[in-house]
Amino acid sequence: MLLTCYYDLHYQPNTFDFAIFLAGANAYREQIKAIGLEIKIIYPDFEERTNATNNYKVDEELWKFQNIILKLPALLSKVISVNVSKEIPNLVALPCYPPPLTEIKSNALNYLNYSDAFKDKYRFFHSLGFLKRKFFEYPKAFQCFAAPTDSLKIIQEKYGKNYITISLRTKLFQPLRNSNLQSWHAVCDYIASKGFQLIILPDFEDYFNAQSFKEMKHPVAHEAMLDLNLRMALYENAKHNLAVSGGASPLFLCSKVPYSIFKWVVPGISSCSAEHHRNFNGLNFGEKVWFMRDNQSLIWADDSIDIVIRHLKNMFDNV
Repeated sequence: MLLTCYYDLHYQPNTFDFAIFLAGANAYREQIKAIGLEIKIIYPDFEERTNATNNYKVDEELWKFQNIILKLPALLSKVISVNVSKEIPNLVALPCYPPPLTEIKSNALNYLNYSDAFKDKYRFFHSLGFLKRKFFEYPKAFQCFAAPTDSLKIIQEKYGKNYITISLRTKLFQPLRNSNLQSWHAVCDYIASKGFQLIILPDFEDYFNAQSFKEMKHPVAHEAMLDLNLRMALYENAKHNLAVSGGASPLFLCSKVPYSIFKWVVPGISSCSAEHHRNFNGLNFGEKVWFMRDNQSLIWADDSIDIVIRHLKNMFDNV
């Protein structure tokens, strides 16, 4: 039996949140004892979804679709096939994910009825709190993303194994959530003093525009900007991975890689508030997600020099 998963970009985010959706699907697969996942991606005309005069926004949406949505399933070993279509299917294959809200009495489910029923609930399928209530008994199913063997070999040959990655956020959208570059300059010096190499993963928006990441004066993983397999391999092969919340954070959460995510709360941003994490992600202040490992951390504070280095000192002392 295969589980068919429907990810409809008319309703669901064109972001790394797709990783959490897929991890939830993997947990449901385990719950119903399906042997694999068939992924059905329905995508809109991005020019219609965005302001037609804003070519940058259209290009950004297409970039995310091509480099995140289409490539994430390859990192999940239980995925059997991926189908991409602009056409809305007539019927839903059963069993399916998200699972129907009501009992199905026939072998078929009309897709329009299926999607209409979920319009207000789609966002819950990338909500950690919602998924915890449904799949608390399957924590290992959520740490399901892993790099291909050939990508790991490429990364090991280029960088070795004695490095720490820093994933930067430097977006125009909600700049309060961005990485504190001044702080990370000092953090790089501290990490280098401990004998580790630094590998910088820029924000893709910055990579193709201002390129403020060049101020860091450390090797930049250019190959990881357009190849998600190599990005995953960089994370997996690293001694540790540092980032602020956002961007590829769901990829960290849904894998076994060692990481520390700072700015899990950001004053002034409702989607990064303690209240949001309590209501949407089922996390009280300072808690970890129920399936996280000992070498994985959420830092409920900013990425100031003192906070980051204090965390790193504690981490190095316990290695």
